[in-house]
Amino acid sequence: MQRPQEFIGVSYAGRGIYVKKPPTWDDLLRTVSQRFQLSYAAAASLRALYSSDMSGTSPRWEMDASAWAGVKPDSSIYLESDESVKEEAEDTGPPDENTGILDVRNRIHDRINVAIMAFEPNPTLYLAVKRTLRFEKVMCCLSERLDLPLQDFRCFHGGHRLQPNDTFDSVGIEDGDIIEVRRRVQGGKPAIYLLSSVSLQVVKVSVILRPEWDFSVLYPFAPMTKSVNNSTSTVSWTVSVQPDGTLTHHSTGRQSSYLFWEARGLLSSTPRLLSAGHHDPAFDPSNPMVFFEPWHVSVAVPFDRLEPYLDSILQSLTLTPAMRTEFIVYWLPSFQRIRDKGQDIRFTFVPQEAFNKAAELKIEGAIPKAVARVFMLFGGVENQEPRDLDADYQPGNEDGYDIDWPGVIGLDIWGMKDEAAFRVLEWGGMEVPTVFY
Repeated sequence: MQRPQEFIGVSYAGRGIYVKKPPTWDDLLRTVSQRFQLSYAAAASLRALYSSDMSGTSPRWEMDASAWAGVKPDSSIYLESDESVKEEAEDTGPPDENTGILDVRNRIHDRINVAIMAFEPNPTLYLAVKRTLRFEKVMCCLSERLDLPLQDFRCFHGGHRLQPNDTFDSVGIEDGDIIEVRRRVQGGKPAIYLLSSVSLQVVKVSVILRPEWDFSVLYPFAPMTKSVNNSTSTVSWTVSVQPDGTLTHHSTGRQSSYLFWEARGLLSSTPRLLSAGHHDPAFDPSNPMVFFEPWHVSVAVPFDRLEPYLDSILQSLTLTPAMRTEFIVYWLPSFQRIRDKGQDIRFTFVPQEAFNKAAELKIEGAIPKAVARVFMLFGGVENQEPRDLDADYQPGNEDGYDIDWPGVIGLDIWGMKDEAAFRVLEWGGMEVPTVFY
């Protein structure tokens, strides 16, 4: 069946035309040159703004040739000359050096220009909108542009979370302002292992989350309850434990090797901050990047050196070969994705005391001699120095090979190595946006 033709609207100097979508950006410029009686050079000098429909009410995104393939049928291209922009900005001062946006603050103009600062690897987006535009339309456009569902990101202006019914005018967004986009992050596969040399008939395991995140996946399935004031969320399993690590669930009689939970960080407008001098830190899943600040240890490793180094760390944290294999295999697709972007993997581990304050692990029915909670944070970081991958790699202190990771996390290593005792080991992690340092 023949594919239907695609048409778009093109507007310049108060005149609009409805034309078949040109195959390329160069063809668009030639069409503009012919239909608006401009030289090709003049057409190429115009600033192009893209809108996803032809209503005139949707946000307009500044675009160039690289975005042409994403232009959809029945969308609009608005063309503006540099002269018209300069006239609008006359006597208002120079462009903002930090954002590249014209510093136009004349309230008589209906449209304003704002910058949308998204997370890596997305570039900063520049948007021309009406002051009365509801932010719901911007969020829908961002959802499409970032390829994320609406519930997985939030927008903020000056620390204030923007709501769908807000307008740019109602929240005081001015020309040249910056809107920040924050992505929801997810804790991946905290798996809880119960280790005992003798059979234990009744052990109740509970995970209690602070309000900064909520459960997204549980296995075996178990009911989740919230406290009266919604300050915590709790899930519990009651099991018997065999010396080989097999867990039998009292509610179903089914067996498993471990207990599994995942949770999504909730995007807060006022995340709790950590600092080097803070004596009672708590992990905030809505703001994990603080653990990559200078006060906390982290290391960067190229992909081809990561597996042996990470395996040695996990072994020092008392993970068995089976646990270490599952840990690395679980995160391997994420590591490969970072490698494919030409980045190294920077990672750290959350101190157990800090993690306990965000996700309490409660054991009843038997008292463990030791509990180890291993939660890794990692993300991509730009290569600082080129390396000859064929040469022998000699890690130095700056690579983190001399770091006492059990001490950083705060594990009771001797208790965890006592195979005659009842012990609990949990491992998990979280991928964070590109790490800068």
